[in-house]
Amino acid sequence: MTAALNRGQVFGAVAMTTAVQTLTAFAFSVTSILAPVSATDLGLPASRVGILVSIFFSSAIVSGLLSGALSRRYGPVATLRACVLLIAIALATGASGHILPVIAYAILSGAAHGVVNPVSSLVLAQAVPPKVRSMMFSVKQTGVPMGAALAGVLLPPLLLIMTWQQALLCTALGSLVLLPVLQPFYPLFDRELHPESPIVFSGVRESFVEILGNPRVLQLVGAATVFAFVQLAVTTFLVTYLHLELSFSLLAAGAVFSAMSLASVLGRVFWGWVADRTGKPRRVLAGLGFLMGGCCIAGGFFTLAWPIWAVTLTAILWGMSAVGWNGVFLAEIARLAPKGKVAGMTSGVQAFFFAGSVFGAPLFGAGVGALGGFGSCYLLLAPLPILCSVVLLRSSFTSARARRSVR
Repeated sequence: MTAALNRGQVFGAVAMTTAVQTLTAFAFSVTSILAPVSATDLGLPASRVGILVSIFFSSAIVSGLLSGALSRRYGPVATLRACVLLIAIALATGASGHILPVIAYAILSGAAHGVVNPVSSLVLAQAVPPKVRSMMFSVKQTGVPMGAALAGVLLPPLLLIMTWQQALLCTALGSLVLLPVLQPFYPLFDRELHPESPIVFSGVRESFVEILGNPRVLQLVGAATVFAFVQLAVTTFLVTYLHLELSFSLLAAGAVFSAMSLASVLGRVFWGWVADRTGKPRRVLAGLGFLMGGCCIAGGFFTLAWPIWAVTLTAILWGMSAVGWNGVFLAEIARLAPKGKVAGMTSGVQAFFFAGSVFGAPLFGAGVGALGGFGSCYLLLAPLPILCSVVLLRSSFTSARARRSVR
């Protein structure tokens, strides 16, 4: 167990985990940002980018289940350093411009992404005081939209002066800058190492038993799986939707994507603050489900006649909800996890909601082809988060009544 940290060390731990989360999210967002220009070179329709997303999250599920063993053996900070190196290798591999190395890019970057949440939760559960846990977890989770926003802002201008393969090489080199940032945190979090600990799926069965045997956790996991489906449908396909169907320029579509991502950064911090202030994270998550369902309905009705400000406003609200729920969710899982099992519980629930990403992205892409457009798919998706929100809201009120009756 890490000794009590001072305020600077706590904020440093949050910043460090946020930086690594930003990098892995950037690597993931590369796929959706570059899809309109790279799909032809790779011999894939742009709507089939969901296949790479599926590979990415399949790899993330496997690596996430190993994250507990990795952090025990090597330490959480050393494990995060390995994630940074994996991202650099993945981006450089994907720059070859051929389909097989691009698949390898999806596997490697997915492996890094899958480890970050459980290991970061382990670090923050030790470092952060309980009274601000939802907010600090949400701050860490802002790395996901910040990575997406960085991709949306950085990659389109790079494409004006170089090929997409060269842009990937540049970002691969740039990612290595993060390695020195991790160095000061080794003595804080990597003290109790177990080098004899095997790299196996130890504790996975126990984590799944605890998840499936706890109705409150199971409801959260079900909602998170649907929310992850919606998040991927938005973050993976919005640029392609705006560019190919609504004739936005790639720069304009990237700007809308970045506005959505930046709004989700603010949203994640705000929702974490609301959850801590009210003490009702489940109701906060329910409200976000209603909002993302409404945005799916609005997005389903996008046409060429929509003004850009209305599309951007919808994207901003989409970002605050469909990309803004994760921090509150992970903090609540950390609170409900048995003592000493935060990483195991987080990796277990992550496997469930990553499954929503594995199957969601290719299903959504296939639906675009079957229904003849992105709008119809978003309309079809809208009822799912709304239904999850009804379940969460009902559970929250039932629990509140039960606590009052006990008093």
